[in-house]
Amino acid sequence: MSSASVDHLTKKVICPGRVNLIGDHTDYAHGLAMPVAINLFTQAEFYSNEKSNFLNVTTETIVDQEPTIEKLRLDFNNIEISNRLAKFIASAVDVLGVTPTGSLRITSTLPIGAGLSSSASFVIALLLSFKDLDLDLHLAKLAQDVEHKATSAATGLLDQLAIIFAKKGTASLINFSDNSMENIRIPEDLQILIIHSGIERQLSNSNYTLKVNAVQLIEERYGKLNEMLPTDANAITDPELKQIARHIVSENRRVIEYSEALMANDVGALKEIISQSHNSLSRDYSVSLPEIDHLVSAVNSIEGVIGARLTGGGYGGCIVALTQKEQLDQSEILNLQQPTWFIESADAPIQISQPNIS
Repeated sequence: MSSASVDHLTKKVICPGRVNLIGDHTDYAHGLAMPVAINLFTQAEFYSNEKSNFLNVTTETIVDQEPTIEKLRLDFNNIEISNRLAKFIASAVDVLGVTPTGSLRITSTLPIGAGLSSSASFVIALLLSFKDLDLDLHLAKLAQDVEHKATSAATGLLDQLAIIFAKKGTASLINFSDNSMENIRIPEDLQILIIHSGIERQLSNSNYTLKVNAVQLIEERYGKLNEMLPTDANAITDPELKQIARHIVSENRRVIEYSEALMANDVGALKEIISQSHNSLSRDYSVSLPEIDHLVSAVNSIEGVIGARLTGGGYGGCIVALTQKEQLDQSEILNLQQPTWFIESADAPIQISQPNIS
């Protein structure tokens, strides 16, 4: 076989996921959030072959003891959108305007539907595999566009910015009014835990889009949410819109308070802020579920846990807990018998380019 017919490794990308410590459903309201990139990741290896008309895709998700493997062949002369994987790849190809032929190998340790940005991590890894791109706001918006095309969910930029601008040892305080960011150091004596509720989350099948539309309606009628005071939110007469506005306005305030408490390592303040955030997501924003509320309550009762809350878009997925390493009773965490990750923060995506000799 001639070398011209062989797939050659062109690009390898390792892209982290993320967990949101505070500030959910604020990004599409141009508010504040504080996510952190995590050491669960997507790895993409693109083997190019310009003589081929196909892209042979193999994905392996390694979350449980038994890996999940999926295989797919895409014909770029006649793309058939047969499943979720094909939708994401076709959307990435469309956004980039490229035809990546050869083979693509994806390995992920991120659970799907857990609220840990498995989709955003996957999309960013795809884009960087298929084309040399800088880690910047342009890439974040490209990745957002791909997700919009693939899922029809009008997501904000939280996931993309958290991943692309990640810095190990810190959380990212993001202001979505101008997409500015500040790195907030995470004290070394604190440990982040992620615990799965056992309920897979799918934003495209949830009320997520209805929430986005409600935010737009509020801003059309009453002004920008990121400029509202609590009194402004409480003055809204429509009960449902009032609850939505109240969550976003109060959550923006909590993001600032959380960042200040984290920098001061003020455990008492963090505990109160985290509790308020979950209650707001559950009662005002209505994106929690009884099973998640129960899990949060159980985790909060464990020694060494500062606070636990729903994280991500809601409607299932994970909770995030901030804990004190030395005081944490890990046996009680494991006794919950829920998938659990003891998380370390991560750096931005790593790109390794190889010469294309096909």
